[in-house]
Amino acid sequence: MHEFSIARSICRIAFEEAEKHGASCITTVCVEVGMMRQVVPELLRTAFGVASKGTTLEGAVLEIHSVPITTRCCSCNHFASCETLPLQCDNCGSNDVQFAGGNDLRVSSIRIAEEVSNEH
Repeated sequence: MHEFSIARSICRIAFEEAEKHGASCITTVCVEVGMMRQVVPELLRTAFGVASKGTTLEGAVLEIHSVPITTRCCSCNHFASCETLPLQCDNCGSNDVQFAGGNDLRVSSIRIAEEVSNEH
């Protein structure tokens, strides 16, 4: 299950960013995951829950945004998004296509809780 190692990396990145900004509580972590990564969202959420246990991330929501596979046709240079195989250019019909995107895996944003002062 590669989702656990991904979840640990997400936690590390979120911790580092929270530290930079002096945040003590992270509420949400948003990630973009390319379809070529073959990540199972529910497994990643479960792994994130385990990896964040006992940390400033515990209880945080993991938002997962899927990034489609993008191809470039070598014949006509047309770019397109696709979700199925076989890959074929929807512009000219050529089978001579290359992957141009969809292997992404990045933390796109982190939301932190605002600290409320109890001073009067």
